[in-house]
Amino acid sequence: YQRRVRGTQRQEMAGASTSELMDIMVPYRSSADLPLPDPRQRKQGRAILPNRPGVGSPTPLSPEHCYHSIRAKNGRLLERRATLDKEGFTFGKHTTAMSREEFWETEAVRDKYLPEVEALVRRSIPGVRACLIFDHSVRTGGAKLEESGPEAAVLSYASLVHSDTTPRSGHSRAKDQVLGTNETEVKYGKLPAGWGEVRPTREWQRELFRPESTDHASPEGRGGEHLIVNVWRPIQSGPVKQWHLALLDGTTMPQEDVHPSVLIKFNHTPGGKAMLFEDGRTNQSLDEPNVGGRICDLDGNRMSYRVGEAMTPLYSASHQWVVYPDMCNDEILMLKVFDSRTDGRTRFNVHTAVKDPAVDDQVQRESIEVRCLVILEPAASSKL
Repeated sequence: YQRRVRGTQRQEMAGASTSELMDIMVPYRSSADLPLPDPRQRKQGRAILPNRPGVGSPTPLSPEHCYHSIRAKNGRLLERRATLDKEGFTFGKHTTAMSREEFWETEAVRDKYLPEVEALVRRSIPGVRACLIFDHSVRTGGAKLEESGPEAAVLSYASLVHSDTTPRSGHSRAKDQVLGTNETEVKYGKLPAGWGEVRPTREWQRELFRPESTDHASPEGRGGEHLIVNVWRPIQSGPVKQWHLALLDGTTMPQEDVHPSVLIKFNHTPGGKAMLFEDGRTNQSLDEPNVGGRICDLDGNRMSYRVGEAMTPLYSASHQWVVYPDMCNDEILMLKVFDSRTDGRTRFNVHTAVKDPAVDDQVQRESIEVRCLVILEPAASSKL
């Protein structure tokens, strides 16, 4: 995964890599895998998918990979710290009161870790009106992943260049699902404490969000802009040596809606486990716990699954990648999943897990990611 290319004495932690550049193999989606959208799945939320190759592809869950050898920057040695609004991610120190074992327990995460994350987000982003944490996932591999139960918030590594959303699905995730269903309450048994008085209702949708007519049919909003951010941290006892997270500098790729994407069905466990086979069938019964029957929209209609749209950009020689090697459990990455603002700042982060062929395959990474819907005050929404 990483070959030392150029040395330097600067470093931010003892034992961290001192190479300014590292060679990585980045798994992009293949340009040969660009079908036209399936006419039966032309809608994501309320916005029509563009009719161009590769957008809204309903299958497969894992598009064909095309590996490219990339010389990535060592994020610890950047001349200027990366920011959410420019690169689309930021890195920093953040201690937690959680033990390693507690991260695997949904109730402990809800009651102990989510308040820590909310406080971090409010310190990091100006003008926050509300920080509504709605989901988390723990990722690992090997035996621990295989032993995790069907309701556990445990997922495998996402080894494909992707963003977690698109301009359409970012609005839909926030409005139609987080504030349009009881999904978060069902996942956690109750809404996280940071929700305060906010509840999934049409009135709160109108109160918190600004009007939108292009990427979502919500013209009556009187609130501000919104973001979805992902707070990612290792939870293992030592530094990450395998399956590092590689981050694409958002200033080196178009931020417009010009990239291929895939539609994926998720169940309603914490983290959301993907449900689609290539023939379109689900791999779980809707009668299983946390999958169907308990998630309802604002009209009480049962929702058996959630449809997400993920962006899968193709390779470009202009892309610049960043890796923070040897991350430890007192460090975090904050990734911008989506930003409703269209004023020139980076709107979404693209990333992937990358494997180091020089490290034993049995070495696994353990990490947690927490997804937060951040509502901005109207006065803060226009500031770049």
